[in-house]
Amino acid sequence: MAIDTLDDVQTLFSGIDLGEVSVSMTINAPAAILLAFYVAAAESDPAHPAGPERLSGTIQADILKEYIAQKEWCFPIDPAMRLCGDMIEWCTRNMPRWHPILDLRLSHPRGRLDGPAGARVHAQGRAHLRRAAVARRSRRR
Repeated sequence: MAIDTLDDVQTLFSGIDLGEVSVSMTINAPAAILLAFYVAAAESDPAHPAGPERLSGTIQADILKEYIAQKEWCFPIDPAMRLCGDMIEWCTRNMPRWHPILDLRLSHPRGRLDGPAGARVHAQGRAHLRRAAVARRSRRR
């Protein structure tokens, strides 16, 4: 089943109280889009409405895998990194039981990221992760 719309996500999770389960999604480039569908489906479930603060799970948003390993992507690298950073920041502020993951180094041999392009990608990733960490710390206060 292809997941292309909010209706698809609602159908997929029909009858499941999303505030009581934990999900894991490994979807990379469209992670922020699917997460938005997931949150909207949880909020609009007539039988078990659940706000983002009740949702639990993990989403992997490994943009570098799209560029380096698979040679396929949805968005250019700069907007993709920005979208991932924004998703992580939003999750830290609104979804305390959710774990957004942006894997910048663990699954990629360092040699593939050498040179100016690799340095730029790592710098952008670190900046987005720092911004997300600051958001998480400020939320805890």
